[in-house]
Amino acid sequence: MTAAQAPSGEPDVQTEASTPTADPTLLQLARGGSRWAYVGIAVLLLSALVALLSATLLRPGKPKGGAASVSVDGTPGFKMDYARGELKVVSSGAKGVELVDRRESDPAGGSRLLVTPLQLPAYEGSPTGVLPLASAGAERTIAARFDPGSTRFTEEGLVNVGPNPGYQLTYVAKRDGSTWYGRAAIVVPDVDGQREALLMDGQEQRVSGYSRAIKSPRAVGRQGDLRRPMRTLVFVD
Repeated sequence: MTAAQAPSGEPDVQTEASTPTADPTLLQLARGGSRWAYVGIAVLLLSALVALLSATLLRPGKPKGGAASVSVDGTPGFKMDYARGELKVVSSGAKGVELVDRRESDPAGGSRLLVTPLQLPAYEGSPTGVLPLASAGAERTIAARFDPGSTRFTEEGLVNVGPNPGYQLTYVAKRDGSTWYGRAAIVVPDVDGQREALLMDGQEQRVSGYSRAIKSPRAVGRQGDLRRPMRTLVFVD
């Protein structure tokens, strides 16, 4: 007898439990020529790139030369941060603060930020309604900082500066023949009837042929040396 017989007379056949087959990976499918696998890999790579950009370009990072701050005890009092390796304080007092580029020759162009007190007209209710009425005075103050007749205001509208209401003005002007981009904001504490405000005026010199230079008034304070101070302005008691 060549095979063991079961009690029923049937051959005793030995079987093995079947092993589940793992699903193929995207890489295996791509090697097999699957078009959808290539699409999936492209989506994963794009997601990784977005995450990397978010962790680098979109985050301020450590300030060059170390962090510093400047504060003014005034009406209103305020404080803001800046990077020692990028800017320096040339004046600070009751009439406001002026920060300028620390480097005498910056390939990205000169930078300047002035924060000065501004008195709003008398009003009642929320300060949001009176801010547009203060824009004419702010425009005169800004224009006086450049060559006569050279300042051209391009856009204006309500904005928030941190937790406080503001009114933004963008412009293009000339100083000693050089073109400057500007983005200014009238900022006031979010208190009904508050008249003591600030005019924050950021200025960046236009430079051609340099990839990191400011390209438009809208970019002032959103990139470059003025990004940190214009984003950290806060009122203090």
